[in-house]
Amino acid sequence: MSEKKTGLSAFTLKLIALALMTVDHIGFFIPGAPFVFRMLGRLSAPVFFFTAAHSLRHTSNRTLFILRLYIASAVMELTKMIVFFFDADSRFAVTNNIFTTLFLSVFIANGLLLSLRSLAQKEWRKCSEAAALAAFPVLWTLVAPVSAGLAGWTLKSILPTLVQAEGGVTWVLLGVGFGLFAGNRKALVIFLGAFCSFLVLQVVQYSGFASLVRSDIQWMMIFALPLLLLYNGEKGPGLKWLFYAYYPLHIWLLYFIGHFARMIL
Repeated sequence: MSEKKTGLSAFTLKLIALALMTVDHIGFFIPGAPFVFRMLGRLSAPVFFFTAAHSLRHTSNRTLFILRLYIASAVMELTKMIVFFFDADSRFAVTNNIFTTLFLSVFIANGLLLSLRSLAQKEWRKCSEAAALAAFPVLWTLVAPVSAGLAGWTLKSILPTLVQAEGGVTWVLLGVGFGLFAGNRKALVIFLGAFCSFLVLQVVQYSGFASLVRSDIQWMMIFALPLLLLYNGEKGPGLKWLFYAYYPLHIWLLYFIGHFARMIL
């Protein structure tokens, strides 16, 4: 019987990310919540990207994994459309859909990984096909028609663009980086460190040092690094559907609580 490895399994990391995300969304949706909740929430996205990257590498069926993320993204957009039908202001309150970001990140990373593997094996046709697969979301983002209303929302739900993903192009790039470097701890540390350093320099240049702790706090993702380095390579318990179900349920619960709280206040 093999000994249980020390550190954190992928399942434990996901639970931590869920808790941090929930605290973050309480800070976002609930009036008067402490700003520190938003700070703590900055640690959740890197953990989700990290676990998604390892799922991509270790899953027995990459296509099915990517398809699950795609379906979850489309369903979340569908629920946003339904709420918008009953409350027109919901489009300004709910922009969350981390599934879209995860789907696009994993989709692109998968194409790049396949391309690199085919390149190493000198399989030129497979390499070019995989590269084209990775490039598709980028090309679609550049040519996608800008249309409003139900038709535009439906199109974006079926074929999401990089700019509509939660966090935008920046978070998709972050997710792709995790997809490429999650298997190499040294490379991951350098990548995340460089990414957060760029965010800090950008904020300081345009908003000043004070903004780093007042509003522009995305750089605090760097504090997720100790959690990532504690990953022990084990999957842990299954329950993957828990994570797919929890996200939309907690978003809408907090949204409606915040909505009614604002009406009362």
